[in-house]
Amino acid sequence: MLTIKSFTKFALGFISGAVLGAVLALLFAPESGSELRHDIHIKAEDQWHKATEKYQQLVKSDSAADEASDVEAIVED
Repeated sequence: MLTIKSFTKFALGFISGAVLGAVLALLFAPESGSELRHDIHIKAEDQWHKATEKYQQLVKSDSAADEASDVEAIVED
């Protein structure tokens, strides 16, 4: 039987493994560190601008629920 305690341990282990895997993937990536940081910076900046634009549209919009779902879709990308 799955208890809350065992599920919590499983979830914590799963998340820890995913984070560790992502970090190791970045460390062993074929790009140099500066190229990788530059790529991450460009992508983060792009997502920031998209989120800012959607927020401005949300503030100006009467249909906040529709805009919120659009922002959620962009964030998931």
